[in-house]
Amino acid sequence: MDQTPWRILVNTQPLIGEETGVGNYARHITLALTARSDLFRTTFYHCYYSQSLPNAKSRMQRLLTWTKNKVKASPVLRSLGKKTLACLRTTHNALHKTVFDCYFEPNFILLPQIEARKNLLTVHDFSCLLYPEWHPKERVRYLEEHFPKSLERADHLIMVSETMRQEAVTRFGLALEKISVIPNGLDHQVFHPMDSESSERLLAPYKLPNAFILFAGTFEPRKNLSHLLAAYALLPKTLKNRFPLLLCGAEGWKNNDILEEIRRQAPFVRSLGYVPEAILCALYNRAAVMCYPSWYEGFGLPVVEAMACGCPVLASNNAALTETAGGCAKLADPADIQGISNALREVLEDEDWRKEHKALGLAHAAKYSWEQSAQAHISLISKLCAG
Repeated sequence: MDQTPWRILVNTQPLIGEETGVGNYARHITLALTARSDLFRTTFYHCYYSQSLPNAKSRMQRLLTWTKNKVKASPVLRSLGKKTLACLRTTHNALHKTVFDCYFEPNFILLPQIEARKNLLTVHDFSCLLYPEWHPKERVRYLEEHFPKSLERADHLIMVSETMRQEAVTRFGLALEKISVIPNGLDHQVFHPMDSESSERLLAPYKLPNAFILFAGTFEPRKNLSHLLAAYALLPKTLKNRFPLLLCGAEGWKNNDILEEIRRQAPFVRSLGYVPEAILCALYNRAAVMCYPSWYEGFGLPVVEAMACGCPVLASNNAALTETAGGCAKLADPADIQGISNALREVLEDEDWRKEHKALGLAHAAKYSWEQSAQAHISLISKLCAG
């Protein structure tokens, strides 16, 4: 007899608006779960319950994105929004009695209005609890209130690296057997080596130099852009003329000093802001090196994205990035500005190193795929539902 598909619920709110790391993860895993209609009957929650994924071109999606951005920008609206959501949840719970077999939460906090036999929570890092000074105060308050409760409520946890699992056990006292490590994946149809003609066509509107240093990530304190800019400023002018520094990523927070420093170091430093994935791939292909000096990461997806495009990588030597880079990147102490600058100079002046690490990076990045990651999620959710 065929197994009746399990009823699962996925919070797809991370897919609303500009897609960052968590949204990218949520999109790929959700699509894979949806494709397994033989195993799962999937419901999506994006501020309301739906049988359809968010569609960026739909009127409702545009309204949700606009509302989300307005609420995030205003403390008053955030407070009002929380009260409104609490009221809607109370009403919904009275009307919507579905108890799901599994609730999969890809974004740190298990929503209280969702009832399920099993709760599966993905934790991407612990930075908000360990380093609250890097985050907006409102986010810190929210996570401090709800994150520990979510960790306790979860029947099982997904961590994106072995480093994260060990941190969960040693620093937060979580049970080892409650945690599965499933590394992030990589979309090789998006991030891949590109011929120069194709990259030139995509990047033509940006009027970029032939070679440059690239940073890709949200403009936030955790990414350590202040030390990257200070390290770049120490490079000889001849190198800066040959290799300008380009920064791309979502706007982020607590970055006024960073934005001012970018303006001060112009024209050697330039911000492109948030760019689509196709443009990001072309940037990785054109860059002489991708520099990612982050203070702290749970995984560090830009490292393997760059490698998959044949771009050599200079990253910080924190534990998770060392794990993700797999011995195929130049590593530097994120606290050592002179050390970052010296490492940058070494890789820029050593073309043989760049060629060698282009090949090493391509081979290493091939080990990561969203297909593998999704299959591990499917197996885990199936096991939880059957338990």
